[in-house]
Amino acid sequence: MPFEKGHKKLGGRKSGSLNKKTLLKVEKTLLDNDINPMEELIKLAKSEDSSIEQKIGIYKEILKYTYPRVKASEFQSSEVEQPTIIRLIGVSPNKRDSI
Repeated sequence: MPFEKGHKKLGGRKSGSLNKKTLLKVEKTLLDNDINPMEELIKLAKSEDSSIEQKIGIYKEILKYTYPRVKASEFQSSEVEQPTIIRLIGVSPNKRDSI
């Protein structure tokens, strides 16, 4: 079935994404120049010239590649909860009678 004008494009690669050949070329260039982006980020974060805002930004960027992202989850109970009732009973220090 040929593509018909006016229909939305389905499937395929996302616009602007790099192909394998380009990715391999970038990786080879980094290796040839002995550059490890992660190590460079860590050096920048540890540098005394970096501000605290820059350090936080760098560590946030590193986190994206080192720890899985945790999704917030909702808890929904099918049971109707009754409110908790708390009774306060006062005790006189001199007498053990309740107020």
